[in-house]
Parts: sequence; C-alpha cells; structure tokens
Amino acid sequence: MKVYNPMLQRRQDVCDELAKTPFWSLLKTKRKSDMDLIKIINCYNLTNQKFKFGRHESHGISSDDIVQIFELNNEGIDLPNTNKSTKFGDDDHLIKKYFTYVKVVKKKHLVEAYEKALEDETPEGVQDIASLICAHLVQSLLFTNSGTYITWSFLNICTN
Repeated sequence: MKVYNPMLQRRQDVCDELAKTPFWSLLKTKRKSDMDLIKIINCYNLTNQKFKFGRHESHGISSDDIVQIFELNNEGIDLPNTNKSTKFGDDDHLIKKYFTYVKVVKKKHLVEAYEKALEDETPEGVQDIASLICAHLVQSLLFTNSGTYITWSFLNICTN
C-alpha cells in the first residue's frame, strides 16, 4: 500500500473516493512494510484452512483475529464465488475504457490502466483510480498464490 502513498498525499479527491470502499482501513493504516502483510497471507494453507508460521504447529484464526492483525474494520459484503472468465457487456465503463483489447487482466494491465487513470483529473478519473487500486488489492492480497490475473467478475465488483 505504500506504493500509493505519494499519490494519496497529493490527491484528497482519490482518498475521499477510496474512503467509500472496504479497502480504506487497509490503505490508511501505517505498517512497517507491505511485505509483512504478504508474508502473513502466504503462510495460509488453503487445504487445512490454517496458518503455519515457520516450524510451528498450524493454527486457525478467527475473523476477529484478522481484524486485529491487519487493523481492519469487520464490515463488508459477501462476494460471489466465481471464476467467470468472460468480459461483461459494454456497460462496464472501466473495462470499456482500459481493457477493451485485453483477454485476461494481469497485474501489468492494472498498472498500465492505473498510470493512465492518474492523468485523468475529472471526477470519473478519480473513480477509475479508486477502482483500479481496489482491483490491484484484490488481485495482489487476496489471490497471492493463484497467479497474476484478476477475473472479469472481480474487476466488475471493484468498479461498483
């Protein structure tokens, strides 16, 4: 999240837009490093649904533990369990504007779209920046072990 700090310090309009998202508490929190967060997430074993740190025994943790560890709020919505790999219709502004010719949205596409969105200082550009930051966070933090892409359905959720 430190990668966004220089821009967030200059752009209150983007901060205001991000404050409307479930990711705001994660972005506004100060941490030693983003790598600490990623290291913790990578210790999660999906098979037994527990964390294993080093040579220690695996342990499960509750949602309240996650709230305390990451200093997050415990709010949000349930996301659909989906692997939809086809684009949505032309009604999705973000996909139409930044990903028209992309078959699979990879991390590099998110970075390119983010850099392009930074040039747009209109209210629509502010929303695009916030949506792309959320998409990057979903891709990099929630799916750290599953590849470098984000499905169209999750990208669509980030735009709403």
